[in-house]
Amino acid sequence: MQNSNRNMVVFAMLSAAIFFIGMFIQQRIWPPKPILPRNQEMIGVLGGSAATVHPQVQKLARWSKPPVTEVEQADTKKEDKIDYLSLLAETEQTTIDAFDRNELIPLGWSGSAHLRALVNTRGAGIQRVVLPYFQAVNRMGLPEKNEDGTKRPLLLLPGVKIKRAASLKEQDRYLPSDLQPGLVSREMEDGLLTLPSYVMYHYENPRDDQPIDTLGVRNWQIVEKAIDPELEMQKVVLETSVDTPQPMKIRKIFTLKRNEYHIGMQIHIESLSKIDKSVSFRYQVMGAHDLPVEGEWYTNNFHGTQTGFVSNSGDSSRAIEDAREIRYSEGSDRLTRTEKLSIQWTGATIQYFASILAVDHEQKNKKFLEFVRSTPNGPAPKTQIFLDDAVSRAITEELKLDQPIDHSYLLYQGPIKVRLLKQLTASGATDPELKDKYIPVEDGLVDRYTGELNLDRLTDAPLPNGFSRFLNSMYWTDIVILFTNLMHSLLYILYSIIPNLGICLIIMTLLVKGTLYPLITRRATRSSQLMAAQQRKIAPEVKKIRERYPNDMMRQREEMVKLYREHNINPASMLGGCLPLLLQMPIMMGLYFALQESVLFRLSPFLWIQNLAAPDMLIWWSEKIPFISLPSEIGSSLYLGPYLNILPIISIALMIYAQKSMMPVSDDPQIQMQQNMMKYMMIFMGFMFYKVAAGLCIYFIIGSIWGMIERKLIPKPKLDEQGNPIIEGPAKSAGKPPKKPGRFRTWLSKKLEEVIKEAEAQREIRRDPMNNSRSPQQNRDQKGKKNRKK
Repeated sequence: MQNSNRNMVVFAMLSAAIFFIGMFIQQRIWPPKPILPRNQEMIGVLGGSAATVHPQVQKLARWSKPPVTEVEQADTKKEDKIDYLSLLAETEQTTIDAFDRNELIPLGWSGSAHLRALVNTRGAGIQRVVLPYFQAVNRMGLPEKNEDGTKRPLLLLPGVKIKRAASLKEQDRYLPSDLQPGLVSREMEDGLLTLPSYVMYHYENPRDDQPIDTLGVRNWQIVEKAIDPELEMQKVVLETSVDTPQPMKIRKIFTLKRNEYHIGMQIHIESLSKIDKSVSFRYQVMGAHDLPVEGEWYTNNFHGTQTGFVSNSGDSSRAIEDAREIRYSEGSDRLTRTEKLSIQWTGATIQYFASILAVDHEQKNKKFLEFVRSTPNGPAPKTQIFLDDAVSRAITEELKLDQPIDHSYLLYQGPIKVRLLKQLTASGATDPELKDKYIPVEDGLVDRYTGELNLDRLTDAPLPNGFSRFLNSMYWTDIVILFTNLMHSLLYILYSIIPNLGICLIIMTLLVKGTLYPLITRRATRSSQLMAAQQRKIAPEVKKIRERYPNDMMRQREEMVKLYREHNINPASMLGGCLPLLLQMPIMMGLYFALQESVLFRLSPFLWIQNLAAPDMLIWWSEKIPFISLPSEIGSSLYLGPYLNILPIISIALMIYAQKSMMPVSDDPQIQMQQNMMKYMMIFMGFMFYKVAAGLCIYFIIGSIWGMIERKLIPKPKLDEQGNPIIEGPAKSAGKPPKKPGRFRTWLSKKLEEVIKEAEAQREIRRDPMNNSRSPQQNRDQKGKKNRKK
């Protein structure tokens, strides 16, 4: 028995060692090769397959009207074989004077803490989105500042290319370039700006697999620019026209209100042909991209896309896709609407924020999106593929042009936990000048986001896998979401009284633990203590049984059950400790998820901790330790980061101490082996959770200390001379008969009896090989006949 337990421990340790060594060898010798797009000169993967245009030809397309299309390019190469680079050199000088430079148009107010944006006339897209309320976080996970030392607001959509430094600490030297409203120079456009988000592409033929890039690279004309700071709603109207599939006028209208976290986008399409208005038309909207990853050395949440669906009955669901998987498969599968489900929103997400394209629920026709597909954004990273980016693309159904078309969208830009917008206060604003002018978000607006657009499904939804669907069928997910939102509300109430989230976290943990103590924890602990006391009483006899039958596990179990019966010990009483744990799991999970997704913990300081949503980062131990802190090792199984984090070590130490003090000392080698294995597992968990957020570590530490105090407060059960527990209570209850066992315990006792009888029958079969042909019931009947004859 001891050898088998020892072999199991050795097997577990060798498996862990082989896993880590295998990961190291794979990364060093056989690094994974990211799948690159088939054509390196494509400007994007549009809807289905690649639309290829040479970069220099793309410039020529921007300066000339109409732009060079893929079909024209292919035909010309076949017939005339024109050298487009030479053509560009000849025509650049003559076209530069006629070059219509694109313009950046501001949306938003300088004194507003909600949302500011820059609209680019090139492609009629959103070039930059700024959330002034939130401060930017760098790759290290620390607050980002401007060159003058002031806090830098969060650039949810930077809109510019950002150079990556070789080390995390040097990244502050490469801050995102500032963008100012007005005309954009050629140098800035070609070398600095990225492709805008929420640009529009159209299909030459509605049944084509891919659109053409005409609308995405064209400079749209400004029809209206109402951006006066005195207005309560600002508006920018851009317009252009195309000739395929027939002449038509397209207008994009962007609007922004002072107290909203979304930009309104309306697309108006009108046919200019008087001959045939029955031609179909289809377009695509490319979503947001290049959202910044915060604290890349410790986070597990990187770029991804989500798509929300709503059924005819109003039920909502979502689909989640990871950027790395999108790159490997060269684009995700199509998420297509059905007769029962329609597409409601899609967009890009990071750990705490999201940029979402949502179909406005206030329009008459809300089911015009046919499918959504996510594609890789930009070239694949050469080494750290977890930093890959993806963009979602919403494609409409075939639209008839016999009458004007109007489609309305809401471009939500804000926290991924949308309901937390209600909890934002003036004291949390990044810029001190914004605190005096801060206008709280209206409850009705947040209810519109969560209730009408179902953006709460960004977080409050089961994961799209079989196990989560199984739990959701038992309403487990709904229960956990309920308690998660309750914890968010409790945290908000505490923070309104005590303006320190670290202290609020400690108080909230104590409140939850203290509430569970009289209801669940005290009873569970008493049951486990009582069971431990009874087991200590019969420990010598248990030892004799194991010595008597060292190699017969079945016989050991039989004798153990008989021993429990003789001493009136019911193993089902252990459920008194298991069921309460099961009942409090939704509460604990709700608290865990609340700490993990709360944007309020982001950059909240406490003691030496600068960011409760990041590791505590007590001591800097450099980025030069091989395998441990080299920036090139980020993402590997051995990478721990450039800091010594003390809180995870304290958490694991307290857990090991609590486990050791809770479990009684046993002479049983099997129990000793199990205790040692649990200790090794705790150490392994400490290694795995070394980069966990400081807020969660504080929760674990306070929970462990509270658990040790609980065990000290709960008196140990008293035993009589025979070792039986003494039931204390009023004298008048002494004469009352004991309570009958419940149905569950009665059922469990019967099952135990059946197990014993079955074991006895199996033993008889082993002793008498001639009985192998008979069933266990026949053997029991035969045994009864022999006893009667005697």
